[in-house]
Amino acid sequence: MVDIPKWHEFMRPLLEVLKENGEMYRVDAIEAVVKKKGLTEEQLALVQESNGRSKAKCRVGWASSYLRWAGALIGPKRGYFALGLNAEMLLNLERPIKRSDLT
Repeated sequence: MVDIPKWHEFMRPLLEVLKENGEMYRVDAIEAVVKKKGLTEEQLALVQESNGRSKAKCRVGWASSYLRWAGALIGPKRGYFALGLNAEMLLNLERPIKRSDLT
């Protein structure tokens, strides 16, 4: 069985990608996260039965939702991601970010 990272395992890579590149179009940011995590074609081929979308990319989307809720990610304009006020605090943890870190 092919295993893919859980949604919370995409939080740090997403913040790192935005720190490296600045504001990014959502689709480009998700692609950069997938590349940064080194996901295989087999992992990317796993799709949700309900909508046929990539499970891994959807999990990056969930990570972005939680980061937005925590103030670490903002949407400066439609379809774009940028770092929020709390991003640096989460990056300074220097370990994988957990859901409990977001409160």
